[in-house]
Amino acid sequence: MITKTITTQIQIQAPANRIWQILTDTASFPLWNPFIKELQGELNVGNKIKVRIQSSPNSEMTFSPKVTMMEANKSLQWLGKLGISGLFDGRHHFEIVEHADGTSTFIHKETFRGLIVPFFNTKNTRLGFEAMNKALKKKAERQ
Repeated sequence: MITKTITTQIQIQAPANRIWQILTDTASFPLWNPFIKELQGELNVGNKIKVRIQSSPNSEMTFSPKVTMMEANKSLQWLGKLGISGLFDGRHHFEIVEHADGTSTFIHKETFRGLIVPFFNTKNTRLGFEAMNKALKKKAERQ
């Protein structure tokens, strides 16, 4: 199976629990998040959620992934599929690594897998991740 992975990260001058609080307060995403414009549903393992992202400067995409992992203050993952499994699947992952000095590293990545992955340009997605990372940093450091 063909895969592509996008991995971004940013250092944040805030503890993991503050970042987690922002990341799981999905109702406030439209106020600060330039990439994930809307996230509806309960963030619990096994639940389907509705996610609307800014997929490129002039377009949005909505999909309904399933939450596959959630560990408070550390990790959140979901798996989305375009059509049937194996065509174009995306495993989205947020990870927070807290350091002894009270700062944290926020890791934002996605692994795409499937038959049409070779035709997928990851440039806009990477830019969206980076924009979200910067906005999260700004919000967490301001609180």
